[in-house]
Amino acid sequence: MNSNELFIEAAELKDRIRQAIYHPYLLKYIEPPKIDEEKLLILCSISNEKNDNIKQETILSTMLVQIALDIHDNVLLIDLTSNSQKERQLTVLAGDYYSSLYYKRLSLINERRLIRMLADGIKEVNELKTLFLYGENLDTKQLLHIQWRIEGCILNQFSLAVRRQKISPIINEFFLLKRLMKEKELIDNGLFSLWIHLFGRQFTSNRSNKKNVELLPQEIYKKAVQTVDSLIIKSCKKIEAMLKNDEDDIVSSIVKRQLSLFKASNSLFE
Repeated sequence: MNSNELFIEAAELKDRIRQAIYHPYLLKYIEPPKIDEEKLLILCSISNEKNDNIKQETILSTMLVQIALDIHDNVLLIDLTSNSQKERQLTVLAGDYYSSLYYKRLSLINERRLIRMLADGIKEVNELKTLFLYGENLDTKQLLHIQWRIEGCILNQFSLAVRRQKISPIINEFFLLKRLMKEKELIDNGLFSLWIHLFGRQFTSNRSNKKNVELLPQEIYKKAVQTVDSLIIKSCKKIEAMLKNDEDDIVSSIVKRQLSLFKASNSLFE
């Protein structure tokens, strides 16, 4: 499959995912779930399934897992900003609902191995997120590696299930960069970045004693933002170096394309 065919397949699957996640009651109270188009493209590039129905169902179900995990991230944001019990409860419900859909859909096509691998991935992501939140004395390098693993975990479990091999490290690195860029964009638009508040706790003197998540003082928050800026530049350079040696033409083309878009739209590269 060439790149054009891959983009067409991903676009068709995105429409199917939109239909699968549509829930009129939930969407009255929570933001519509976001579909990560790059992760969808990577899943399409990984799958070597010849049966079109099975291929689409396995990719769609894996995206439902990713969407469910992303939605659950919003629970802490609600706790720290709006403290709305109804919004919190419905956000938890939405994440659980979308997570249950993956199991149901994969059971119908008897994909027991993928069910098991995705369940392991959900467990690993939740453990990593807990470590990111509450791990003691973690520095920038350690926090970034945790996020690096989180960003690629579900993709890696899918690859292990359907191809019996791990994803290329460039995929983890790319999605780590995408996460950093997302937080940078929030800041540039004058919006709130919970992730930067969490990441920046390493710069406080009493992080190791904190089990309650609190927002950073403005001075430390600014320091964390500046650190993220420098990490974005370093990550871009690292990916560009990795691209020279990456053997997967499809993955390389996806990463190159998106990296160019990132750089063109970000003030750090002007």
